Amino acid sequence: MKRRLKLHLTPYFGGRRLSSITTADLRAFTATRLGAKASAGEINRELAIVRRAFRLAAGEDKYHGRIPKFPMLQERNTRAGFFDDAMLEAVRAKLPAPLQPVVTFAYLTGWRIQSEILPLEWRHIDRKTGEARLEPGTTKNQAGRVFPFTDTLRTLVDEL
Repeated sequence: MKRRLKLHLTPYFGGRRLSSITTADLRAFTATRLGAKASAGEINRELAIVRRAFRLAAGEDKYHGRIPKFPMLQERNTRAGFFDDAMLEAVRAKLPAPLQPVVTFAYLTGWRIQSEILPLEWRHIDRKTGEARLEPGTTKNQAGRVFPFTDTLRTLVDEL
């Protein structure tokens, strides 16, 4: 945030009162940043900082003016390049044997290796119900997760 303020927001909006900033000004800022080859995501994060400034000021009863409409850009950050089974096997073949089950588990569940898979203990694996569990507070969004065993996952767990 400090970098965005210093490099882009302060040079453009610095010294102006909130009440003088309009939707047209925000569109002009967007056009300027697009002209500088900034991505839609970067511009949206910068506009979010300005919007937050308005909301904080209004929430503290320090600003009673009109809050402009913030024209956000559409972000196209669709992920591509997913692994298929053949790619997984090619990668696994190059890995040391102890890492192969970990990578397979990650591939099957979509869980993060470092923060979700490696900390797993046997108490998180229930062979009777056929589930692997992540407890609330151990995931990125703090919500727990349950993954039902597939045949491949059951075989993998049995091998361990």
